[in-house]
Order: sequence, then C-alpha cells, then structure tokens
Amino acid sequence: MLNQLGCKRLFISLFAAMGLLQLIAAYHNQLFGDEAFYWLESQHLAWSYAELPGWTQWMIALSQWLFPQHPLSIRIFGLLATFSIPWIGIRIAQKLNPESNHHWQAGLLLLTLPLLTLAGVLAIPDIWII
Repeated sequence: MLNQLGCKRLFISLFAAMGLLQLIAAYHNQLFGDEAFYWLESQHLAWSYAELPGWTQWMIALSQWLFPQHPLSIRIFGLLATFSIPWIGIRIAQKLNPESNHHWQAGLLLLTLPLLTLAGVLAIPDIWII
C-alpha cells in the first residue's frame, strides 16, 4: 500500500500525464459532430436551448472571443472543467473526513473516470451536463 506522500506523487504524476495527453489530443483532432453543432450554436447565442446545455454555447462563444479560432480554443473551458473534477473530489474527501489521509486515494480513483481519460476528449463539451 502506498503511503500518503506516495499517493500524492502518483496522483500528480498521472494527472499531469493524462492532462498533457488530453491537451495534445484536443489540439490535433478536428471537431466532431456534437462539437461542431455546439460551435455553430455559439455563433447565435440565445437565453435558453431546448435540447442543449446552454452553458456550453456560452463558454464556446467566450473562448472564441478570448482565443484564436482553433479546435483547442473551443474545447479549452470544457477541458479546464474536466481537469477540476479530481481536485474537487480530493477536496470533498478532505472535508468529509478531515482526520483521514486518504484524500489522494480518492483523487486517484477519480482519475479512472472515462471522462478524464483520452476517450473523454470526445465528451468534453458535455461536461456541463454532469
């Protein structure tokens, strides 16, 4: 069994490696169907959408305003939200049981979620649904 420092180092190493691979994949892949549709909807913002999470279009519109036109800029806020999930889980584990030192193990478990792996790159726009 890993000690607390070992779990922390393993978590940070895996998180950095997976994050880097996701950034590379998000940079090099073109938009897929849903992302292209969300991007198109972000060109004509509305207060509400019947079949879409509205936050997605607003975040894409903001990213297109802040960053150059590129598939990575469309995905950047979704990636940042995805990257926050393990850290939120670690913080929740700390708050639920402050005496325990197993919060890094909770972060390691959250790294196994499909949304946080390379396959999760295709689900990035849907992070706001979760």
